[in-house]
Amino acid sequence: MRSYPICPQHARSSATRFAQYYFTKYVGRTNVSARLTITRTHFCQRRFAIMSGEKSKANPKHPRLTVFSELHLQWPDDWPEDDDHQMLDTLRIALPSMSSLRVFQMTWPSTPPSALLTSLAQCNTLRCLRIIDTPLGDLFQIPDFSKIEWMTLVPVAEATCTGEGPFDYKFRELQYYTRPYRKRYRRNPNIVASHQYIFESCLAKNVRYLQVSTQYLRSLVSLASSSWPELETLVLTGRPLAMDLTSMAQVLLQMPKLHDMRLLLARSDPGDLVITPFGSTSAFPPSHTDVFSRIKDMSLSNSYETLGLLKLTSTLERLSIAAVSLHPRVPIAMTTAELMCVLQGLEVGGGNFTLRKLRVMTEDNLTVELFKRLGKIFPKLEFVEVEVCGYRDGKAGFKWVSAWISCNE
Repeated sequence: MRSYPICPQHARSSATRFAQYYFTKYVGRTNVSARLTITRTHFCQRRFAIMSGEKSKANPKHPRLTVFSELHLQWPDDWPEDDDHQMLDTLRIALPSMSSLRVFQMTWPSTPPSALLTSLAQCNTLRCLRIIDTPLGDLFQIPDFSKIEWMTLVPVAEATCTGEGPFDYKFRELQYYTRPYRKRYRRNPNIVASHQYIFESCLAKNVRYLQVSTQYLRSLVSLASSSWPELETLVLTGRPLAMDLTSMAQVLLQMPKLHDMRLLLARSDPGDLVITPFGSTSAFPPSHTDVFSRIKDMSLSNSYETLGLLKLTSTLERLSIAAVSLHPRVPIAMTTAELMCVLQGLEVGGGNFTLRKLRVMTEDNLTVELFKRLGKIFPKLEFVEVEVCGYRDGKAGFKWVSAWISCNE
């Protein structure tokens, strides 16, 4: 897939060298000699004019925008926030020429104009839309997103950390969160605008993948207000919502094709409440039990009680239980005893007989007994990944090769 990031930070490098690099990489031509304007206001204008077919004496056969299928619009953190809508207007004019565009991703310090979103909606080939770390504004003209199949909405400064895997160090730096627009929008997401994006733009008609933060939802039940006939994957991020098995069942009833559910919710502060939405099935209507049996892939976090939910997933094939937090807070995983208690909930519902892939995180050292118990609980297990995370005695990093060798002796 061809990818063309529209990033103003490249304006600081040599324009000719920049053009030669991208045209050589994505188009296969090296005889490009275009002089691009390096000022922030006109940088994208000149580049789009060249690629849209404007001829020059040096090279009359410039590539066109039709060759690009992925476009990332990103405003670097080291650039000032001057609300430069002229670039967005240039992009809006260029979008009709991008007849192969399938993926559009945006990270911007100001709200996307309605005109730009309308132009995106008019791209017949656009299937994936990601609006990340970008404030949402009220839309006076609501675009038609009925052709969108993959939608991602991540609010300003929401940076999720999962376990102790690789991450971008900028999320651990104070200056990332102290930028004026992040301080302005971080604690006050626009719920009205998010409702327009999700529920009033005909998105639910054909979308197959939906990733949305809980900061953009008034409640979990709001997802049940629309029918999602084609939705296959639902990803929820952010802080835990007030939810229970009944409200989750109401949502799943509106998603007949859903088979992948990822509730990657996290506590951002030590004072956040530890909710227990799925701790018991005593008050759950038996008639709704079958909606959970459609779930084949599930990803959960340890920020809430999941035992009651796992008891209802009788046909689960892939399960992940991760330690999730919001930067800069470090995630804390479960102990081995807590982990085994959660996994035994699958035995009650019978999901342990169908599970083939398992990914978990724990704060304890790995032992042979752990893997023996996993093999006993899950007879059809084909793949297992256990990540050790946490700091004990002020030391980080623990080898588990010895336990792996012992299991195979």
